[in-house]
Amino acid sequence: MDRRNFVPMPTIIDFNKAVIEFYLQKKADNDLNELESISPAKLKDLLLSKLVSGELQKDIPSLEKIFNTAKKFENLTRAITNESIDKFRPIQYFIQGRTTIPTDDTIILLSIFIDFQPRPYTVWKEMGVDEGEIVISDDDGDKEADKELETDEDPPTTIGSNKTEMPPTENPDTPSPVRVNWNLKDKKSLSIMASALVITLLMAFYSWPHKQCMYWDGEKYIAIHCDEVDPQLDIIALNSEKQQQFKRITRKDTLTKDHVNKVWYSKIDTEVEFFTCPGLHPVHPHRSLKAATEYIIEKYAMGKVNNEKGAVD
Repeated sequence: MDRRNFVPMPTIIDFNKAVIEFYLQKKADNDLNELESISPAKLKDLLLSKLVSGELQKDIPSLEKIFNTAKKFENLTRAITNESIDKFRPIQYFIQGRTTIPTDDTIILLSIFIDFQPRPYTVWKEMGVDEGEIVISDDDGDKEADKELETDEDPPTTIGSNKTEMPPTENPDTPSPVRVNWNLKDKKSLSIMASALVITLLMAFYSWPHKQCMYWDGEKYIAIHCDEVDPQLDIIALNSEKQQQFKRITRKDTLTKDHVNKVWYSKIDTEVEFFTCPGLHPVHPHRSLKAATEYIIEKYAMGKVNNEKGAVD
């Protein structure tokens, strides 16, 4: 029987955790250099520079899923070039500490910018297991256990020439199987127990503390528990409707004249942003959003995907 150690297959959650720990260590060592104050536009330029130089060959499949999922562009370089700088704001916000719960895409890009190795996840998963260890899934574990049982069984014993098999020796530590004969009364009892269990689970669900707060992650509101206090986050009371519907429009080039007075915008320090709902600006709550007129959409949205600073001329 193989006596090597069996370990569970590393998951994307483990990879994300490793990237964040590596990032926090570089930050503690003051080794982030320009990333500390980099803008979304410069993050985009940095990614393109790394891609063109050939540094990101192993990262291309992951980047394709982020920037060119629909295969709209003939190559990844063109896809990133045509991507809005808004795509890079979540990374900027995470580096600046304005958000602490990054998405998988944000962590993939972060791993590239901080040169986390080995990457991407598929490479890290294969190299993250020590030599002499076997990675198994839950199903593999069951199969391996079955093989061990088969291997440990004593071979059949024969007597004389008739080769009569002797019954296997019983293991006193192995409990005998229990046979249950169900009658009508038992079935009724089981039904009552099942109903009671369902009621208990429902009561536990509705009495469980739900998320009553939220914070802005740069593109949308994220619901969290109010006791998850983070001084770097502007936590406000949960508004379910706003949490579900209020979002920043990251692809301004998708706006047309049909969106006149159906989307809202802000212009702060020459930067124009568009949102799906009216209200106050999520980062500058003292500023109200305005309904986008035909003039605003034509000037700051239509065909302005590559223009930096919110597509301001």
